[in-house]
Amino acid sequence: MSIDAFSGETLAAMQLRAHNDPHEANPAHHAENMLMSTLHAWMTNSTLVLSMEDGQALAEIAACVLEHGIPLPFGIPDLRGVSRLDPRASGMIANLQPGDCWDLQDLRETPALHLYRSRLRRLVESRKTDYAAGLASALHEAGTHDLRLRDAPADIRLTSVRARMIDNADRDDVIEDPLGWSRRRAAKGKLHVILLSDVRSLC
Repeated sequence: MSIDAFSGETLAAMQLRAHNDPHEANPAHHAENMLMSTLHAWMTNSTLVLSMEDGQALAEIAACVLEHGIPLPFGIPDLRGVSRLDPRASGMIANLQPGDCWDLQDLRETPALHLYRSRLRRLVESRKTDYAAGLASALHEAGTHDLRLRDAPADIRLTSVRARMIDNADRDDVIEDPLGWSRRRAAKGKLHVILLSDVRSLC
C-alpha cells in the first residue's frame, strides 16, 4: 500500500505541523505511527484515541486493504462508517485552550478538571448509547466548580466507536502474500476508538 490510498484532503491533514516544528512532514511515517498505536491499543485492551482526520486515514487504509486484497500483519479497526453513526454516539467537550505547558499543568491540577475527566472516563467505560446527554451533563457539573470550565467553548466533538477489526480471516481475495500474513488470524472482538474533532483536548 502507498500514499496513493489516501485522498487529497487526508494527505493534507497528515502533513499539518506546528509552525515551529523542524521535522519534515512524512505521511508514510504518520500512517505507520497510527498503525502501531492501533496494534498497541489492541494488544493492551485499551482505548485508541485519534483525531477525526486520523480516523478518516484509517478508514481509507481499510478501504484500500479490502479493495486490493492486501494481507495484514494484524487487525485494523473498520472506521469506514463513522459518518453514518447514530448522532447519540458523539457529543461536545470543553476546549480549555491552554496557553503553554505551565498553563496545562495548572489546569490538570484543578479539582474541577479531575471531576470532569473522571466523569468522561466513567461515561466512556459504561458503553452508554447517549453520549451527547452524558457529555453535556459532565461539563455542566464540572462547570459549577470552576469558571474556566463553565466559560470554555464546548466546540470539540468526541465520538465513541466500538469498531470491528478487519483481519485476514475468511478472506479469499489476498493477491500477493510473500510473508504469509494471510495465514495470521487475529482474536475476535472490537476495538474501542475515541475520535476527537480537535486534538488539543485535555480529556
